[in-house]
Amino acid sequence: MRVREARNPTRKKSGRKTPFNILIADDSVLLRKRLIALLNENGWKGHIFESRDVPTTLAALKKHHPRVIILDLNMPGGGGYRALKQIKSEEQAPVVIVFANYPRSVYRERCRAAGAEYFLDKSSEFRLIPGLLAGIYKNTIFKLAALKG
Repeated sequence: MRVREARNPTRKKSGRKTPFNILIADDSVLLRKRLIALLNENGWKGHIFESRDVPTTLAALKKHHPRVIILDLNMPGGGGYRALKQIKSEEQAPVVIVFANYPRSVYRERCRAAGAEYFLDKSSEFRLIPGLLAGIYKNTIFKLAALKG
């Protein structure tokens, strides 16, 4: 599988720039910082916001209106699965990439049923994030069987 690098996630429409906001929702500060570093290494220019638990994730959703949320399943304050269901109940719900340490198909299926577009394993699919975001930004991404178990 070839991974595309994310280059410039702000596009001009009618002379103005539209930001491509991303929210990284994970209780691990280290993981959030590693993801931000990975995106910066790949030339990411969009806005990146962070949250550490379910309440701050839901607040950031309302405040920043991200186009994509990278969501951990094991977060304090109710768990990522609960957050996923609430995120997907929004009228203009963002794309959700579930990013978890649980690669078993039962978790993938449960997240798919709740509305997640993608499911990546933290331990083996970390470096796929920039290419996946680039594809989402360009609206040309194929599902890559990301939810396939």
